Amino acid sequence: MSWLDTLKGRAQEAKAKPAEARPAPKPRQRREIKLAWFQTAAPSDRDECGAVEAVRYFVADGVVTICDERGKPTGKTAVLAERDEPGAIAARMGRAGWIASGVGGGFNRPIQYRPLGIA
Repeated sequence: MSWLDTLKGRAQEAKAKPAEARPAPKPRQRREIKLAWFQTAAPSDRDECGAVEAVRYFVADGVVTICDERGKPTGKTAVLAERDEPGAIAARMGRAGWIASGVGGGFNRPIQYRPLGIA
C-alpha cells in the first residue's frame, strides 16, 4: 500500500462523513455610544465662559471603552467598580488623554491680564 492509496482512502472517508453543522453566530448587540463632557478651562470673571471637550464611550461587560465618533475603540479602557458612574470614568479618562496629548498646553493662547486698577 503506497502513500497515494492511503491519501485516496482518507479522501473517501471524508466524503462519507456528514459535515458538522456550525452553530449559528450570536447576533451582536449594537453598542450604544454615549457622550461625556469634561472641563478644560474654568470660567473667569472677565467675560470668559470656560471651555469643555467631549469624549465618546460605550460600556460592555462592566468595562468602559473610549471610542471615536464612529464607535471604533481607541484602546483606552477601565473596569467599572460596583458604584462607579460610567460617564464620570469616561470623562476622567478623556481629560487624562487630552492633557497627555499636549493640546491643552495653550502656548499660543491669549494671555489674560488683570486690570491694573489705574483710572
